[in-house]
Amino acid sequence: MIEKKDFDIFRTEGFLLINRLISNELIGSLKNDIEKLMKQDYETGIIPDKVKFQEYNGSKIIHSQCNVWKSSLGIQKIILNKKIAEIACYLMQWSGVKLNQDTLFHVPPGFGPTSF
Repeated sequence: MIEKKDFDIFRTEGFLLINRLISNELIGSLKNDIEKLMKQDYETGIIPDKVKFQEYNGSKIIHSQCNVWKSSLGIQKIILNKKIAEIACYLMQWSGVKLNQDTLFHVPPGFGPTSF
């Protein structure tokens, strides 16, 4: 999937676009997975490590969630994807890679600036 020319582009540009790395079917199912996460419906029964709320139009909404891969099997399929890890290792010339954390941010239209 990744060729020498791709490696050279990554080294020069600092990023690499890879078409169809994740299937359209999986991307489509992520919409449902993310909606569930925003409603605090955790498929695995495990709450993400951090769930932060902010006021929006007079109500509290989830702004960010940390390590949602623990809470959603669909997100897990991407975050823990072996092919993505292998590509990262190749591009960075590492012998292995480990997940530190993932964060899902929810920023609705008109929300304004986010604070990190």
